[in-house]
Amino acid sequence: MTHQERFSSLMQEAAILLDQLILLLEEERSSLSQNNAALTQTILTRKTELLTLLEQNSQQRNQFLASQGLSTDDSGVQAYFKSLTQTVAKSYAEKWQVLEEKLENCKAENLINGKIIHRSRQQVDVLLNLLQGNSGASKIYTENGQAKSVNRQHPLAEA
Repeated sequence: MTHQERFSSLMQEAAILLDQLILLLEEERSSLSQNNAALTQTILTRKTELLTLLEQNSQQRNQFLASQGLSTDDSGVQAYFKSLTQTVAKSYAEKWQVLEEKLENCKAENLINGKIIHRSRQQVDVLLNLLQGNSGASKIYTENGQAKSVNRQHPLAEA
């Protein structure tokens, strides 16, 4: 396999993995919206596996660039493209742009899911405060960054 074929193969693999991650993030959003904890856990496991594969792919691309004497950032990728024939460079640059767009799509999907998780957490905190009789109680933050009520008043569990 030539170095051009190797890099093309790595980009194609990354594109497939990112497509799978996008679909998984959309599935995760649905499971979070439905409060389906079992499905969310299964998705988390699959997402971790995909992220591991994406990390390995990224490391392989970085090793490839380094073996070509290039930096492992975007400028190294662009320098590699410049070393190719114009036709191949244009094709690779277009594939690289698609990868960047897919990555941005993953970031956007993940941000949405993070907001859903944050909102659910807020709702759970409100319910816990009501059960513990802490509606309107002052909050402090623990060493773990968790909000903690400083004055317990009338816990529902004791009523």
